[in-house]
Amino acid sequence: MATLDNVINNILVFNGSPRRSKSNTHFITKAFLEGAEEAGAKSEVIFLYEEKTLPCQGEFHCWLETPGRCMYKGKDSPEKLHEKIREADLVIFASPLYADMVSGKMKTFIDRVIPMIDPHIEKDGNPNYVDPSPPGGFAGLLEKAAKYVLPFIDPHYQKGAVGEYRHKQRIDENNEKISFPKIGVISNCGLPEQSHFETLKYDFRRMARNLDTEVVAEVYRGGGELLSDDSLLIKPILWNYQRHLKQAGREVARYGRILPETQEKIEQPLVPHSIYVMLANAMFDRATGKNLESPLNRAITFYEKKTKRPHPLVSKKTDK
Repeated sequence: MATLDNVINNILVFNGSPRRSKSNTHFITKAFLEGAEEAGAKSEVIFLYEEKTLPCQGEFHCWLETPGRCMYKGKDSPEKLHEKIREADLVIFASPLYADMVSGKMKTFIDRVIPMIDPHIEKDGNPNYVDPSPPGGFAGLLEKAAKYVLPFIDPHYQKGAVGEYRHKQRIDENNEKISFPKIGVISNCGLPEQSHFETLKYDFRRMARNLDTEVVAEVYRGGGELLSDDSLLIKPILWNYQRHLKQAGREVARYGRILPETQEKIEQPLVPHSIYVMLANAMFDRATGKNLESPLNRAITFYEKKTKRPHPLVSKKTDK
C-alpha cells in the first residue's frame, strides 16, 4: 500500500527496448521497481514496442487547431498514454543506449508529448541564466525600447521575468495546469564506462527544463551485457547490484531522489573494464566464427561443456 509519507506514490515506466521484458533495460527497471513497491509505491511498465506510435508530422494541429489533442485523434497509443502520465508522480524513460541516445521507438514517443504543453513562450525563472549573445547595435536599441512597450501590447509579457525561454504549461478545460511529473531515466549500453551516457543525461535534463519539471532519478549501467550473464561467477555480482537498485527504488519512493551513497554504488563497474572488454571481444569472435582456437575461447568452450550452458557474453542471444 502507498503511504502518505512517500514523496512518490505512483511510478509509470516507458520501456523503449525492442526486447521488452527480456531486455537488460528491464532487468534494471524490475529491481528498481521492486524496491519502490517495498516502500509502498505503485508502478506500471508500458513496453513501447507493444504500442502503436506514429511519428509526429510537425503540423502543430495539437497547438493550433485542436489544442492539446494530436491530429491522429486516437489512431494510436500516445493520447491514452498522456492520461496515464498525468496520473503519475514519476515518469521513467527506460531505454538501451543507441548511438548515444534512446531507441528510435522511445524518441518517437517523446516527440508525441508535444500536445501536453502550450505553444506560448515564457521565461523559466532561472536567475543564473545569462544570454550568451545579447544583441548589439540597432537590435540592442530595439530590445531596450521593447521593454517599455511590450507590457502595454503583449498580454503574455512577463514583467521582471528572468531566465531562458521555453513553452508554457497547458491549461486544461477545468482551468488547471497540466503539470508533467518528475522524470527518471534508466539506460544501459554495451560499452563499459559510465561516460557514454553524458549526451543522454544532458538531453533529459533539457527536456525536463522545457516541461517545467526535473530529473530526480538516473540509473545508467555501462557494461550492460553482463546483466544477461547466468554464470556462477557473475551471479553474486548481479545479486549485489540488484540489492543497490532496490535501495535506489526505495529511496526515490520515500524521498523523491536517490541518495548520494546509493547513487555511487549503482555507478560502480560490475567487473573491471579490461575483463569486460576481453569477454565482449570473445563474444564477437565467436559470433563471427573468428579466433575460435584462442586460449580464451578454448577456456570458454570448456566452461560451457562443464556447465552445459552457453555463456551469454559469448553467445548470439544477448539482450539490450
